[in-house]
Amino acid sequence: MIGMLIPISFMIAFLVLQMLSMTINMMIIFGLVLAVGVLVDDPIVVVEYAEHKLQEGVSKKEAFIMAARKMFVPVVSVTFTTLDAFAPLLF
Repeated sequence: MIGMLIPISFMIAFLVLQMLSMTINMMIIFGLVLAVGVLVDDPIVVVEYAEHKLQEGVSKKEAFIMAARKMFVPVVSVTFTTLDAFAPLLF
């Protein structure tokens, strides 16, 4: 899924840039790299928790459901913290 989301998010970003008549510069590239980091890091956290549950003997489906529920708040919190840290760059 992540393998598909990265190119899709880049295509959407480039389409938005084109619609806004913006050029690709260092700040845009930095933002795209940051977005890729978030897109890759967050699922790793969920999958690691699911793998831990799988080792405890929980079924695959239940392990991923439990991981999604348990890790939702931490993953969203970390994402918003990262966005907050870089929000001043918008100004």
